[in-house]
Amino acid sequence: MKRKLLTAVVLAFLVATPAHARDLFSLTAESEGETVTVTFDAIEDIVDAVDSSSLDALVNAYTPTSVATLTLDIRGLPATVSYPGAGTTLIFTVPSLNISESFTGATRDASQQLFEDFLESDGAGILKKILQQLAATTPIDPVAGNPSSLMAVMGAADFDNGTDFSGDQPAGGEQVSNRNTLGLGLRYGSYSAGDYDQSVYTLPIKYTFRLDSDPSKQLILDIPISYVDTEGGKSYAAALGLGYRLPINNQWSLTPAVRVGGAGSVDLGSAAVIYSGSLTSNYNFNWDEIKVAIGNMAAQFKTTSISAGDYSIDYDLNNTMIKNGIGFEGQTDYTIFDKPTSWHFDVAHSAFFGDDLYVDSYLDISMSYGTKATNAVLDNLRIGLTYTVGNNSYDGGRINFGYTF
Repeated sequence: MKRKLLTAVVLAFLVATPAHARDLFSLTAESEGETVTVTFDAIEDIVDAVDSSSLDALVNAYTPTSVATLTLDIRGLPATVSYPGAGTTLIFTVPSLNISESFTGATRDASQQLFEDFLESDGAGILKKILQQLAATTPIDPVAGNPSSLMAVMGAADFDNGTDFSGDQPAGGEQVSNRNTLGLGLRYGSYSAGDYDQSVYTLPIKYTFRLDSDPSKQLILDIPISYVDTEGGKSYAAALGLGYRLPINNQWSLTPAVRVGGAGSVDLGSAAVIYSGSLTSNYNFNWDEIKVAIGNMAAQFKTTSISAGDYSIDYDLNNTMIKNGIGFEGQTDYTIFDKPTSWHFDVAHSAFFGDDLYVDSYLDISMSYGTKATNAVLDNLRIGLTYTVGNNSYDGGRINFGYTF
C-alpha cells in the first residue's frame, strides 16, 4: 500500500491540461487527430490511465510510432508528457517550475521506465519542487496551505489549549480543582477553497492532568483526528500534542507545547510528517461582568521525509505561524442540568511566514454557548459555530460540539 501511494504521487505528475472547475484530476490524450478527455477523483485512477498500454484504450488510432501528448491537471498544477516524434523520446515539462527533461530508451516503455527511475531518485529535486508547488498554488493540499491542512490544524490545537477561548471545549485557566479531565469533541466543517468544496470531520480528544502540588498548573495531552472529503478525494490526519500550562499570575499564563502530526491521502497523492513547537500566551481580565481573554501564539513547523519502497517524499517546508485573538465570555441567567451557562464570542487571526502557502492568512470568528465550569464542577458541555475567511477566496463554516468531564 505504501509503495502504491508513493508510485501514485510520482506518476500523477506526468501530464497536464487547463483546470476544470471542481475536478480534482483531468486527463487529455491527443494523438492521430483524436482528443479524449477523462476526469478522476483519485490519483491512482490516473496512474492506470497514463501508461503507454492505456493510450491504446484512450485513443483508438494510437500506435507505438504516433505523435502523442498527454495532459493533466493535478489539483490545479499543470505538467506535460509527450512523444513529439515517431521515435521513443519522452519529454516531461512542468512550466510553472521551469522543469523540462527528456528520456530516450530503446522503446517507449523503456523511456517511461527511465523517467520513473529519474523520479524515484528524485532527480533535480523534482518531487520536492512539485510538492512545494502544490502547497503554494493549490487550495486543498492535506499537508499545508489551507486552514483544513495538517499544519494549520496543529497550530489551532496548540492555540486552543493555551487560551481561554472556547469553541467546543473549555481551557479552564481559572479552575483550581485537582481533578484530571477528559475532553471529547465533534466538529463538522464545510469550506469553499477556490473551485473546490471540502467537508471536514474532526474528533478532538484532550486529557488534562492537574498537578497535586498546584492544580492551576496543567499538563495537556491531546490528539485531533480529522477526515477531509474534497470532491470525492479522501485524506486523513492526526496530531499528538503535549503542552504545559504555567500560570504566571492570576491573569496571565504561558503554554509551551510540542507536537507531531501525520497526514496522508492515496486519492490526492500526498503524505507527510510535521514536527512543531509553540508558545502561547493567555491574558484575561474582567470588563464589568464580561471576561476578556487575549491570546497570542508563535509556532514553528517543519516537515520531514516519508520513505516507502524505493521512494522518499519530503515537502521540505519550514514555516512560522503567528496567531492573535481576543475572546469575550458572559454568564447567562439560564441553566442546563442545573448548571450555570455562559456565552463566548472570539475572533482570532492566523498568519504563516516562511515557505509559500496558498492560504497564508485567515480569520476565525467563533461563538458558543454551554455550561460554565467552576472551581467545584469541571463538567462542561458546549456547542458553537465558527466562520473562517482567508485570502485567495477561502471561506466556510464549522459547527462544534464538546464535552469535558
